[in-house]
Amino acid sequence: MSISEKNVKRKLPDIIRSTGNGAVIAISTCFLLFVYAPTELFLTNQSSFWFTLYTMLPAVLGTFAVTVLASVLLLFFCNLISHTLYQIASAGFALLMICSYIQGTFLIFGLPGLDGLAIDWNQYQASRYKSIGLWIIMLIVFIVLIRIFHLRKFLKAAGIVSFCMALMLLVTLFTLSLSSRDSLNKDVLTATTENMFEMSEDTNFIILLLDAVDAPTLNQMIADGKMEGLEDTFEDFTYYTNTVGAYSCTKHAIPYILSGFWYENDRTYNDYLNTVFKESPVFQALENDSYRMGLYDSELNPTAEGNLDRFENMQPVRAEVTSYFRFAKLLVKLGGIKFAPYDLKPYCYAIAYNFGKVRKLPDSYDFDVFEWGDRTFYDDLQTTDITTTPDKCFRFIHLEGAHAPFCYDKDLNVVESSDYPTCIQASMTLTDSYLKKLKEAGVYDNSVIIVMADHGFNSELSDEGRTFEARQNPILFVKGVGEHHPYVTSDIPLSFSDLPASFLNLMEGQSGEEAFAWTEGQQRERRYLYYDLNDGVGEKHMVEYIQTGHASDLSTLIRTGTEYYYDSRLGTP
Repeated sequence: MSISEKNVKRKLPDIIRSTGNGAVIAISTCFLLFVYAPTELFLTNQSSFWFTLYTMLPAVLGTFAVTVLASVLLLFFCNLISHTLYQIASAGFALLMICSYIQGTFLIFGLPGLDGLAIDWNQYQASRYKSIGLWIIMLIVFIVLIRIFHLRKFLKAAGIVSFCMALMLLVTLFTLSLSSRDSLNKDVLTATTENMFEMSEDTNFIILLLDAVDAPTLNQMIADGKMEGLEDTFEDFTYYTNTVGAYSCTKHAIPYILSGFWYENDRTYNDYLNTVFKESPVFQALENDSYRMGLYDSELNPTAEGNLDRFENMQPVRAEVTSYFRFAKLLVKLGGIKFAPYDLKPYCYAIAYNFGKVRKLPDSYDFDVFEWGDRTFYDDLQTTDITTTPDKCFRFIHLEGAHAPFCYDKDLNVVESSDYPTCIQASMTLTDSYLKKLKEAGVYDNSVIIVMADHGFNSELSDEGRTFEARQNPILFVKGVGEHHPYVTSDIPLSFSDLPASFLNLMEGQSGEEAFAWTEGQQRERRYLYYDLNDGVGEKHMVEYIQTGHASDLSTLIRTGTEYYYDSRLGTP
């Protein structure tokens, strides 16, 4: 249809005025999808991201501005062509906003977690049917309302509802930002590789933590003859096969290992982390014994307050974005994890390991940020010499271990497709190389060395939805200073709650076989807090279990009935 210049001039003011309701709806929809969705997810999961709110704001606001401009122009040209076409497009924006809001608020349960596991989306067909049903039902509701009230009145009401919803979402973001203000205004320390390979001529205390290495799986591989050489690797060590962890996931397990302090959804995670660093008996004992402490963990980021001089490798790092265009695309996908229709979610979940690809350090920094990748650490072992210092050294090194995605063969070559047992073999190859490096440098004998995992993992149960629940039995290998004997296993009933006291015993010179107070055959109840990243609530709902039998026995892992829910009035979790 052609429109004469005279006709355009005559209709233009009316067209602009009549686009108002549609513009309000479109702007509100863009605010939900491109501002609220990624920002809300960030503010409620800050510890999962390397960037700050201030880093992401330019990308979020830029995306919002571009999408608003494009949406309003689309409505304007639709109105220029046909007022009915404009009304239909405006109703489409209203449908998109309502369905997206319901999708991201009420249909988030039962979806996969962001833990890096390959996702079989066929297992989530119920969520797909709910999503499709939502759109069909809301489309029918819209058609009925339009037939009853007519398009003009419907759009006027939709404009008011959309504006009120956007205002409500803005208040929510403002409240979340206020509750996060303390943590956002404090410098957060980031682990660098500084002194990672510097060891003491006197005494070392080394914890090599291999993420997600499961004791029952390793034991079965040993029984099947798939762990040849393990006894040589762990000569002088005691392998404690009957160990119950503390949490099903890394975020809370590692602070617990370093402190013995439980987190029960009774405060914000940042408050908990600050308490761990300020009051941990492990850190206090190390400091009292004049250990130089190095904390090599890419996720455990304390605030600078009181910690800047405690950990020699921690630096207040303000990373930069390599490409704001790519960063903005990732933020859009981040919001889509909750708010996108089901069939678009697979494309959104692909962001799990991509934010690190748009991160860089300013050129003024003369250090490297620590990365947890097994291959990265293995390569460093081949190219970096261990140096020595007369000072005592504590080294906590958290590596990828056998964590998903599974991408290594047993020799730590990166491959397109691998599996969990093979990645356990790869983590043992890495451990063997590290221990040999310590021996070559002459610092093995004067070192307490603990090789452990933060939690287990049972891939055989993943199809049944109990992957997280079956993580209660991680590996634990212990060697004391000057300890020499053949590789031995012990079935004494241990718990991660025993670790702080055992660390102190090892610092005082006890062997790996003497550091724990329990003996084989004793019966005890051991606590384990479980949460499932796949249930839409995650760490905000913790379930308490007591292990009454062997650590690996799921039939004796008893639910106590005690559950810990996070109260949003406490602030950002």
